Amino acid sequence: MCSNVSKYAILTAVLFIPLIVSAQSVSLQNDLPSKGTLFHNFGNNIVYSFTKSYGFFHVAATTSTYSLIKGGVDWQYYEFMRDNSFLQYTGFPSVVMGGLVPAAAPIYLYYKAKSDNNSKLMYTSYALGQSVLLSLLVSSSYKAITGRAGPDLFEDDGSRPDYSDDFKFGFLKRGVFDGWPSGHTTTAVAMATTLIKLYPENKFLKTGALIYAFIISAGVSANIHWLSDVVAGTLIGYSIGMSVGSSFKSLIDEEHSHNNVSVTLKPFGFNIAFSF
Repeated sequence: MCSNVSKYAILTAVLFIPLIVSAQSVSLQNDLPSKGTLFHNFGNNIVYSFTKSYGFFHVAATTSTYSLIKGGVDWQYYEFMRDNSFLQYTGFPSVVMGGLVPAAAPIYLYYKAKSDNNSKLMYTSYALGQSVLLSLLVSSSYKAITGRAGPDLFEDDGSRPDYSDDFKFGFLKRGVFDGWPSGHTTTAVAMATTLIKLYPENKFLKTGALIYAFIISAGVSANIHWLSDVVAGTLIGYSIGMSVGSSFKSLIDEEHSHNNVSVTLKPFGFNIAFSF
């Protein structure tokens, strides 16, 4: 009798373990992270974006701006855009889109993840949200102390001399909205880099993220920013995206590695243990 019971127990285990494990896998996958995850490793991610190997990009942003100004490239690019005014208007939608998408995308993904009970998507919304916050914080801080005058393409009649080197260093000499680097570009590149870091195998997402960053960068360089603002924003945004993306990728991998299931067979049944 005991032998038959053991056989039935083993048979039951063989039949139902896959279902139990599958159900647990779904449950773990859909265990949504808390809202505090938005600030995961926040302080370190700021520091890391300036240090490690990423700090080089801030140095490169500064040196590239100096080179583009002194080499006359900034002003030549400005003159080209001034003389081809249709490009200014063609690029203007990027100004609007570059302001709306960073706010809309994380919020949309958050509610989509909540609706679908999808933890990976929720982590993605928080990662993008943090990359936006850090981009705004860093770019605004730079603007607050560099005080660079923006290009005045829409009003320039061609008589104004080169003023691409018009910086007013100090604190809040010219506010935190206009100036160096381009906040639109910094944010767009940071978001794109974060997504690519989180989904390295997704070629479609990678292509779309890069196209979005390019559209925003090219668009704002045609009207509200100097070319060097955009180049600097690209480099700084990349450092932020790499810092945030790496941090959240490690968090996601760590969470998944904790979702283990162990099964122990016994003479009259079996035990299932879950580790988190």
